[in-house]
Amino acid sequence: MEKMTTGRDAELAKKDAEIASLKEQLDWLKRQIFGKKSERHILDPNQPELPLDIPISEVEPEEETITTKRKKSRKGMPLKRFEVPDYLPREDIFLDIREDEKFCPETGEPLKILRQEVSEKLAYKPGSYFVKRYIRPVYTSAKQPQTGIVCASLPEMPIEKARVDVSLLAHILVQKFADHLPIYRIEEILRRSDINIQRQTIGDWVLKLGEVLEPLYDLMFKKILSAERLFTDATGLNYLVKGQGTKKGYMYVYCGGRGDPEDKYPPYLLYEFTEDGKHENTLKRLRTFSGLLHSDAHGAYDKTSERDDISWQLCLAHARRKFENAKEAPKVLREKILDLFQKIFINERTAWDMTMDERREFRQDTQTEIMDELFSTAKKALYSGTFTPKMKIREALAYMISREKHCRTFLTEPMAIIDNNLSERTVKPLVIGRKNWLFLGSKDSGKSTAAILSLVQTCRHLKINPYDYLCDILPRVQAHQASKLSELLPDQWALTQKQ
Repeated sequence: MEKMTTGRDAELAKKDAEIASLKEQLDWLKRQIFGKKSERHILDPNQPELPLDIPISEVEPEEETITTKRKKSRKGMPLKRFEVPDYLPREDIFLDIREDEKFCPETGEPLKILRQEVSEKLAYKPGSYFVKRYIRPVYTSAKQPQTGIVCASLPEMPIEKARVDVSLLAHILVQKFADHLPIYRIEEILRRSDINIQRQTIGDWVLKLGEVLEPLYDLMFKKILSAERLFTDATGLNYLVKGQGTKKGYMYVYCGGRGDPEDKYPPYLLYEFTEDGKHENTLKRLRTFSGLLHSDAHGAYDKTSERDDISWQLCLAHARRKFENAKEAPKVLREKILDLFQKIFINERTAWDMTMDERREFRQDTQTEIMDELFSTAKKALYSGTFTPKMKIREALAYMISREKHCRTFLTEPMAIIDNNLSERTVKPLVIGRKNWLFLGSKDSGKSTAAILSLVQTCRHLKINPYDYLCDILPRVQAHQASKLSELLPDQWALTQKQ
């Protein structure tokens, strides 16, 4: 009888654990559909369970006044809700009273103009297209009319014999890779201006322009892999296979390059298309890289971190997110861990206003103690045996504790960043585009797409207008001296525009 009771208790405990796990999953799904997506955690300064007490006012003084003061830009200047540049053309529209109203009703004398009221309204008219006519005199010798013919050459164009100017080609690339429009919508937009260009033709242009830009893309990749730190992530991307429908490929992102040593983020954002998501793709690509690697805990990055020449900083935002999703966890434990995470992230905002030496010292003095408390709390909870393997809180604890060494890398590496948000932000434009154009036309178009997307998104990252950049460099890439090709990379190109 006692054995039957024990067995029944064990079975009930198992079912209770399964029910708790299913409740967690249901709660998570509800939050994905109906809940807020922000991961910001409000830190409670009066939390009695926390032995560490870092006053919020000392770390983030403006946080308390953000709702009462006017919001400021990153440069500290007040943000203007409405601003129109002075160089926009003005169209004057005169509004006058009737002629019979221009006399004083009492004296009958003509009214005098005291001043003019000027009211400006921002207006819009559809973007205009025009045709460039290149008129070239043809010269010949009067004595030898059949020989010695001389004529000026046409300007260099990225696509030979194409009947479009580089300005339209650049506009199409920006529409597709910055504004995420599929080609059929670009075709419709042109048609509304009575311009009929088939989508197949536009697609061929995009493919060709990707090939034109490949030398810059390859050079950017080389610079990223030779730099001292790298951020990486990946997402799925379907591609069309003739006669077989679509197959799932992957687009990897690599963010890196050598910029200003004091800059928080590197200059280049690069995409690479692969036909599948095998670990070998990442291992092969990172074979030549050595330095500081930022990523999530994907298996390929776990494997790469075993190398002696790699310092791996695991994304703490991923680790924190797992605790955010563990809604069924004990409230005291979950809130304590999230509060500790929040203090770490707040302190990092202060750290990145410092020099590298100051940042290293600040992290050693401040962040190390909080990290110790975080892992001490997590280990005590995990090893208590309270949580079943399927519970989200146990998964979150195990995820972080098993990679403790790589969570702490930033404490000794001043250029390390505690999250991989740069890579995640780089993936987002691709995800938005994927929702619009659904898949790549073929696996062969993968590199062309990656090349254009890399340059356009790098321009956006560096606050460069991608249209201006593409208009300037597209005609020059193919004829540019190979040894000076780096002059056409977005960050170097921007420097020449300031001179």
